Amino acid sequence: MSAAWHEALADYQRKRAYSDGLPLGAPDEDAAVDAYCVAMDGLIVTPAPDRASVALKIRLIRERDCDVSDVWWDALLADIEAPQPPAPEFDAALAEFERCRQAEQAFSPGATLEEEAVAEPALEAIIEATDAAFDAMIAMPVTHAKHAALKLKAIDDQYDVCACGLDRDHLDQVKRELLSALQAGDPA
Repeated sequence: MSAAWHEALADYQRKRAYSDGLPLGAPDEDAAVDAYCVAMDGLIVTPAPDRASVALKIRLIRERDCDVSDVWWDALLADIEAPQPPAPEFDAALAEFERCRQAEQAFSPGATLEEEAVAEPALEAIIEATDAAFDAMIAMPVTHAKHAALKLKAIDDQYDVCACGLDRDHLDQVKRELLSALQAGDPA
């Protein structure tokens, strides 16, 4: 474990334990919560030395009530921690999502308002199919870290993800780090 990670983790754990040990309504309760949140942010942006630390970061980001579906966080955590599920099913789900997304991006509603009105139900059906394929791909287990990284990239591409309490540069750093750690990982 790197020294920087160890220091940041110890700082967070100490401040969190102090805050959690205070009775509700204690005079320094708000300051203690603020202190552990600052320590949590520091830990989140500290490079993770291993996959277990990446999983801890995901849990901490989730705890901060970030604007990402719990289902997606659960899927990512399961990918990092779970034993080997079947890969061909994930490959097929990812291919279907990519096919739907390409169809959505290539859709041309028409040049006139009348053509657009006629085409609108078709576009809605394509968007619905893309959303369903995305949900199916996210729910699908993967066999190795590269697939988990592809899931994380799909989430990032599909939605403008933001983390409460972290500025955009820090969130981007966390996403790059998660992608890097997952892509470098050995098969589960």
